[in-house]
Amino acid sequence: MKHLLLLLTVALLAVTTLAQPATNDSKTTKVTTAADRPVFEKIKTGKGMVVVSNEPGNSFSIEIKGKKVGTLPGGPLRFQVDGKYLEIMLQDKAPFITAANKSGLTDIEILEWHRQWYSDQIEKTFGAKLNVESLPLKLFGDKDVLKWSFPMPPEAGYKNLKRQAYLSIVKGDQILMLNSAWTTEIVEYKEVSQLLWDTMRSLKLSEKPIGN
Repeated sequence: MKHLLLLLTVALLAVTTLAQPATNDSKTTKVTTAADRPVFEKIKTGKGMVVVSNEPGNSFSIEIKGKKVGTLPGGPLRFQVDGKYLEIMLQDKAPFITAANKSGLTDIEILEWHRQWYSDQIEKTFGAKLNVESLPLKLFGDKDVLKWSFPMPPEAGYKNLKRQAYLSIVKGDQILMLNSAWTTEIVEYKEVSQLLWDTMRSLKLSEKPIGN
């Protein structure tokens, strides 16, 4: 299991280190990732771990529940949750509004632009076309969330990785995205989907620093 998670971390490192400028519809889009953000506080709890960020104007907390929750190398917010991979990513939403060249975008439209850009980066990394499946959802009855995933292309060369899965949401002037993966060690894909959904449902936003 540890060996498989290490392989998964290495595989995802190439496609989630996206701080460099990227081209979107002939425009250069500067994307800021969680790696550029202030240090996050990770608090162990009886149910798992709570991640807190008190970046001015973007304070939030999110809870990762599991019997065994630990951190993984390769990024500030990569975790092992009962043998499953989980990463939390943050990116500014402004570049995707600019790339759309359209006023009055809804949150779901912003998330769709972000998904297209992100999946394009993965295609370039793997040198393979992705078969992306996407579904808009509602959180807490009125908040737009985008669920999307794709089977790992054979060209990527990672036979133990079956499918990549994502949930994304607009949070203030940022996009928060959760990523996990269905591997040969996980019996059913719904385990991965449930991990992402349970984690996203724990998201709490605050206009003031959390804990102060």
